[in-house]
Amino acid sequence: MTVTLRPFLSDDLKQHIAWAEAIDARRYMSRIFPKRFNGNLIDNNPYFCWYVIIYNDTDVGSVWLEKENANDNVTQLGIIIGDEDLLGKGIGRKAIEQAILNSQSTMPSSIVRLNVRKNNKRAQSCYMACGFCVVSQGVKTNDYGERIEFFTMEKEIPNISLQPNAKDSVG
Repeated sequence: MTVTLRPFLSDDLKQHIAWAEAIDARRYMSRIFPKRFNGNLIDNNPYFCWYVIIYNDTDVGSVWLEKENANDNVTQLGIIIGDEDLLGKGIGRKAIEQAILNSQSTMPSSIVRLNVRKNNKRAQSCYMACGFCVVSQGVKTNDYGERIEFFTMEKEIPNISLQPNAKDSVG
């Protein structure tokens, strides 16, 4: 299985919406775009990094990390895989790990946070496999008046630049 990422482009918007509709994303998530996405994609965006997920040479979804403020040390994660037959195959785990690593060079953070619905056990398993832990829980009402119970999960990101290089250690 090969999972890679490429930058999300304006031409991907139509397909992204189709992925969300194909899986009825409203069942899983409150929004399908980064919060600060206003219809325009710009290079070096300080608020979000957005990628298309490629599985065995086919575009299958997207993943993004975003910040409320450019200087925040916390990023929020969002992901859509647009084919229910592909869920539970490890694609999301690999895409999340790559997206976190890729985003650190342009949008560094030490914590990645997400909200996941309590009834979305498959997604919770994926996030735990990526190293996320539940830190709180809550309830919100969505735009359709539905009561949504959720967990907030976080993952700490080590500062790679501070890790000692094995070749530099004195022995």
